[in-house]
Amino acid sequence: MHTLRILKILKKARRDGMFAGATGGLFAVAGGLSGYLFSQAFLSTYLHQLEGDAFKRAQLQTEHDLPAASKENEQA
Repeated sequence: MHTLRILKILKKARRDGMFAGATGGLFAVAGGLSGYLFSQAFLSTYLHQLEGDAFKRAQLQTEHDLPAASKENEQA
C-alpha cells in the first residue's frame, strides 16, 4: 500500500510540475526544464507530507496504546 501511495504521489508531482511549467507561458525547452524542476519540488513536498502523515499516525497509535499498557502495569 505504501508503494502505491508513493507511485500516486510521483504521478501527481509530474502532472503538477508540467502544469506549472506550461502555465508559466514557457512552452519551449525552458517550459520543459521548468516543468521538470517544478515536478521535483512538488515530489519533495508530497513525500514530506506523506512522511509527516505516517509520523502522526504512528504517534496517535502510540498514544492509543499507552493507556492500555499502563492499565496492564497497574493490574500486575
